[in-house]
Amino acid sequence: MQAIVHCLGKIKSVSDLRYSQSGNPYLSFTFVQTSGYGENVHFDWYRATIFGKQAEGLAGKLVAGETRFYIVGKQRVELYDREDGTTGYTVEVSVNHFEFAGEKPHDDGDGERKPARPQGQQAKRQPQKPKEDAGDDDDVGF
Repeated sequence: MQAIVHCLGKIKSVSDLRYSQSGNPYLSFTFVQTSGYGENVHFDWYRATIFGKQAEGLAGKLVAGETRFYIVGKQRVELYDREDGTTGYTVEVSVNHFEFAGEKPHDDGDGERKPARPQGQQAKRQPQKPKEDAGDDDDVGF
């Protein structure tokens, strides 16, 4: 069974960028969605895969435990038999659209986008050089 899903979640683990036998890139990760609150909180776990240029663009930018995101994709539920004889299931999402949620990815000045910083973590700032004295105080406009 497949359905189109919209998910807002937090990444829990990320695999390296890989390539299929036909040479197409893909990136897989697991994520969790939380619903409810207090004693009624519920966690739903998913496995997701992103393909193509989007996978290449996100490789190295998804950080387990930190990256929050919004995705749209096709959901598929796979049933399997466990060793104890019960039936288990996995929920997989083939991602069509991915975007970061919450804080936007940051740039530390090296031109490379990184996932959003954990809350409370400040950006490292480069010390700025003081401006050189123009030399003549008579040119001040007041």
